[in-house]
Amino acid sequence: MNSTILSGLAAFGTASASYRWSNTTAGLKGTLAIQKQSDSSAVTSISLAQTDTVANTTYKWSLKDDAGRVVEGVTPVASSALSNTVASAGATSASGAGNAFTYTATTAGSDTITFSIPTGGGTSISTSITATITAYGATAAVLANASAKNLTGTGWVAGTAPAYTAGRTVTQVEVTLTGMDANKVAQANCNEQTDTNADATCTLSSTSPLADATGKIVITATFAGVLDNNDRYQIQVDANGGANAYVDLADVTFKTAAADLTTSPATGTNNFAAPGAKVTITATVADQYSVASPGATVALANGTVPAGATAQTAATKTVGADGKTSFEATLGTVVGTYVYTFTAKDYNNGAAGTSTVTFTVTASGAPKTLEITSGVNTATNFVRVIADADGVIDTNGATAVPTAIATTTVTTTESKPHTTIVVTVKDDAGVGVQDVTVTAEPGEGVLVNSAAAAGVLYSAFNSATTDLTQKTAANGTATFYVTGTKPGTAKITFKAGTSSVAGEFLVITNSQLDTMATVMTGRTVTLDKATAAVNGNVVQIIATVKDVWGNAVKGVNLSGAVTGTAGRFTGGGRSQAAVATDANGQVVFEVTSNGVESGTGTLTVTATEQKIGNAGGDPADAITDLISDDLTANGSIFTKTSTKSATAALTVTSAAAAANPAIDAVKADVKAVSDTVATLSKAVTTIQSSVTELTSSLSAHIKSLSSAIAKISRAIAALSKKIK
Repeated sequence: MNSTILSGLAAFGTASASYRWSNTTAGLKGTLAIQKQSDSSAVTSISLAQTDTVANTTYKWSLKDDAGRVVEGVTPVASSALSNTVASAGATSASGAGNAFTYTATTAGSDTITFSIPTGGGTSISTSITATITAYGATAAVLANASAKNLTGTGWVAGTAPAYTAGRTVTQVEVTLTGMDANKVAQANCNEQTDTNADATCTLSSTSPLADATGKIVITATFAGVLDNNDRYQIQVDANGGANAYVDLADVTFKTAAADLTTSPATGTNNFAAPGAKVTITATVADQYSVASPGATVALANGTVPAGATAQTAATKTVGADGKTSFEATLGTVVGTYVYTFTAKDYNNGAAGTSTVTFTVTASGAPKTLEITSGVNTATNFVRVIADADGVIDTNGATAVPTAIATTTVTTTESKPHTTIVVTVKDDAGVGVQDVTVTAEPGEGVLVNSAAAAGVLYSAFNSATTDLTQKTAANGTATFYVTGTKPGTAKITFKAGTSSVAGEFLVITNSQLDTMATVMTGRTVTLDKATAAVNGNVVQIIATVKDVWGNAVKGVNLSGAVTGTAGRFTGGGRSQAAVATDANGQVVFEVTSNGVESGTGTLTVTATEQKIGNAGGDPADAITDLISDDLTANGSIFTKTSTKSATAALTVTSAAAAANPAIDAVKADVKAVSDTVATLSKAVTTIQSSVTELTSSLSAHIKSLSSAIAKISRAIAALSKKIK
């Protein structure tokens, strides 16, 4: 359409367009450009991960001749400087545009992709773009290095890794992963596990995330559509673009928020109280994301009381804005059991859970008796220190396997890996009380587990919620499975209400046992000095072998070697034969120099693995006294680093002469005396020279005088002749 003003000029310019169609590109002049299909913006560079591809619909051509007319029907020739796979996807269209090219980033690096249109005579119309291709890393993703959080919405609860529960208003989740190869890419995806109504999607900020200089990757998952109750998605990463196994970093299940009742004291607990005591019970109504449910109601009912006692009147309260309300339970003066039941409803009058809290009234307000009924007699319960840092301990009573990775052993009449401690709680009538919370407080080196099981990971012991806290059974007993890692008397205390009871059991080292696996297993070799300056003097360096629990290991052979330009052992050699560690797990190495050499050296102490048999001497029953296999992957199990190598390095600095103040003082005195002697010697020489000169002068004078006398004598003789 053309719109014309009164003067006859086009108000909006011409509505026509110029095109050029040609069956040859010979002599063609113009420009070729690459544009995005989405918004026609110019493209000069692209970034990809290795093995990534560019689809033919991602970019388009823009070809115009020198008159600005679009040119159709031309297919540029594509090439890659890195010889990556590239091909033109088609010819330019009537608009001068068209699907541009396909590309596969086979080789990492900086690639130049060139597109040319031959125009004859060795000339062409061409353009190029730069492709930056980042290689995948080699380090596999580790779940322990990952964390996730919600960026939007309400409700986020972490479960057992990698599980998370999210509120249905959460639309973005951020996953952070560390420990990857710096400045390398990984492959990521978001997999739909459950989509109830197939009406939600998950899109990642990048499916080829790039690690920063510290090896950290951050990925954002965006959820769109309707997230239904129980919809579930997994966010995964593979370090090598599919070559390695994908690791689930976040397994997110979306849940509808539901109000629930909790009380303090907690439901299902039995609490001791004195006759007539008044106890405050706090009720909280909140959803699984800890969001309060204001307007909810909680009803109290005292359904069980001892014979002769009066039940407390029922009551109902509305929680506040924080979802909380409190009740005062007034207990009767009659000893026995009082049971309170609390029932909650949300603000829509829907069920929101119940809680049952029991109180046992005794004359003292505490258990009549709290005692350890088995498992802590030091005369019969011997627990061997854990022999190997394999991270697994049996608490099911199985006999320890006589191998290099033997676990802890308890010995009564046979070897077992733990002692079972039973604690009994009774009321005033001497009857066991059920549902009483018994808490264990282990001493140094004591490990507590809640169940009899094989292959319990070290990290699973001493959990505050599952291991150290147990509720009594119907007969009033609580059972704990206990082992030790430090030789000697182990201590453990149990508490119930205001009462407590302490117990002990004996932990003995492997070498104290006559049964198999009689040797503790060494895990580390350390030196008490990292560096030492040696100037002809003797420096003692102490090497110590310990197991993973920090116990000294006796009988491990340690040898030494000094390398470098200087330093040696006191015997003059640069190697020292193996010496077995003493009862403290130690061997002393003495290093020095020959008084002439100077420079640096390195002392290396190495443990020699050897098989040691049991008391019967059967080689088949032998175990290794020092294990050097790699337990690095189990570092999270032990919360400490295990070593693969039983070596340690020491830098030794040697000098030919020592800086000794006393010797320097003597040297100064000697120099002073020497200087005095030199001065006196010079004076004597001067005197001797003077004497020589005086003697020579005197001799000359005597000679001259003698000559004069001779002359006088001759003159007198001549005169005498004349007188005659």
